[in-house]
Amino acid sequence: MCETRRPPGYHPILLHLLLVFTDLLGRISPLALTPAWLALAAVACWP
Repeated sequence: MCETRRPPGYHPILLHLLLVFTDLLGRISPLALTPAWLALAAVACWP
């Protein structure tokens, strides 16, 4: 397996769960998708 350099605080499993969560929100209510991605961006950019 190839070892790739990842930024600090990068959690592939948590990221995957967040993506699945936003996808589920998108299926339930398309209007919920935008706030979910804004929240995801805020969490990703949090120091």
